[in-house]
Amino acid sequence: MSVKVVELKRQVYAMNLNIEAKSALILQRFWRNTFFKLQRGRATVQICKWVYYIVLPSQRKLKFKRGVSGFQKLWRGHKLRCSMYTKKVVRMRRRIQEANRQARENPHLRLGVKTSAALKTLKESTRLSTVLRACLSLELSTTYSKRCCEAFLNSDAPSVLFNFIRSCNRSAPHLELLKHALTTLINVTKWKNVIVSGRDASPVNCPLISLPSFSNIESKNQEEYDSLPCMMRTEQDVDLLVDLLQMYRDKESIFISASILLIHLAHGDSFAKEALVASETACRRLKSITKILKRKLKMERLTSTRKKPQHGIDTNLAMSAALEGLEGVIQGLW
Repeated sequence: MSVKVVELKRQVYAMNLNIEAKSALILQRFWRNTFFKLQRGRATVQICKWVYYIVLPSQRKLKFKRGVSGFQKLWRGHKLRCSMYTKKVVRMRRRIQEANRQARENPHLRLGVKTSAALKTLKESTRLSTVLRACLSLELSTTYSKRCCEAFLNSDAPSVLFNFIRSCNRSAPHLELLKHALTTLINVTKWKNVIVSGRDASPVNCPLISLPSFSNIESKNQEEYDSLPCMMRTEQDVDLLVDLLQMYRDKESIFISASILLIHLAHGDSFAKEALVASETACRRLKSITKILKRKLKMERLTSTRKKPQHGIDTNLAMSAALEGLEGVIQGLW
């Protein structure tokens, strides 16, 4: 009997332990759920506060900023459109429209037709006034049109211009012709892909002389690029430019134009560069010219201050830039 009582007590004790364990598990589970809900509620409140006090104001500021930017754009556009309807702009627009109408009605006023006529005149005429008018037309067309520059090269006009330059003297009409002829040749050398050997051109450090950029040549224009003739055909053309630098070193406009043309060709035309390298006399003359003029400019700076011309360009500064460019050419030859 005592054994049964002990066994019964043991079973009751085990049952009580099981009940206590289950009760503890239930209490723990309830407390965990309650604590999790409490924490989640607090986190939700914090997130709501963050959204209300930080996110929403930033979004409102962004919307306000976008609205202000849009309004500013509208106002700028309105002001620009109003400024475009001034009397001056209206007159310019009417002049352009009138010029386009006249060009459609009179094909001889078009740039290509003028260029063709000027090239024909340049080849056939020997009168100074006629050649001067042709040079003026070519100067205008080569300034604004690459196709006109290509037509200028394909028609063998550079050799004709070099022949006219060779025949010029120091009289006023010849100086005028020389100035426009050199400007035309400079305009042709400024365009990309015009000088055939310009693929190997290298830049020059000269602040006032802008050389043509021969990098980034498009492959689709390669055949057209290779078909263009060179600017210089003979070594006498290189000697002619050196003669101009020596003969007209007292005429600053002519000297600067000839310097710019020689610099462009030396850095863009392999034939001109090879001719300069082969001619020791030309290199020696360029050295002496630059040396004499640099000494002259130094003396002028020390003794007196020269006035600027009517164009507003400092000739001393332009001459210094031209001499720096020539020195760069000389250094590249050695």
